[in-house]
Amino acid sequence: MEKKRKVILKLKFAQYLVGEIGNPIFNIMNPDPEYYKKFPICSQYYKKFNVEIQKMKDHFFHLISEHRKGIDFDSNEEATDFVEAYMRYQHKLKLDGIVDPNFE
Repeated sequence: MEKKRKVILKLKFAQYLVGEIGNPIFNIMNPDPEYYKKFPICSQYYKKFNVEIQKMKDHFFHLISEHRKGIDFDSNEEATDFVEAYMRYQHKLKLDGIVDPNFE
């Protein structure tokens, strides 16, 4: 059931984003949303769009945290996928005290 829910959420997110690309207000605001959000017709759209984006962020951060829980960072095993390899490298940089904005 959980797997089916995740697939449905991914499809909803993709469908929403693809649908918004055809929205004239989206295209007007796309270059500088912070500027256009001040206009009455755009402010409501901006709020709605941000709510949807926040839902997507929450969903993906949840997936990342779930994936992170299953990784033994102290192990020298080969990573099982590219996400795990990325997280292991992130962890290694943090332990070495290296700050790299590309891996935060």
